Amino acid sequence: MAVVLVVVVAVVAMVRVILKPIVDWLSVLFHLCYLSRQTGYKTYEAKEIEISWQETVNIWRASLKNCTMSC
Repeated sequence: MAVVLVVVVAVVAMVRVILKPIVDWLSVLFHLCYLSRQTGYKTYEAKEIEISWQETVNIWRASLKNCTMSC
């Protein structure tokens, strides 16, 4: 019984490590799509999208770094 519990915990941890960067990336993409629909073509709001895109790249790089360090 203890072995089954250990295996289940290990599998859940592995799935979490693998899926977290993907889920983070998808949520950021959704956020960007939402922002682009809300802002239109106004220049001050376009700058917000540009900043959000830079944040997206930073989050993606950090996610990849975390994944490679933990794997």
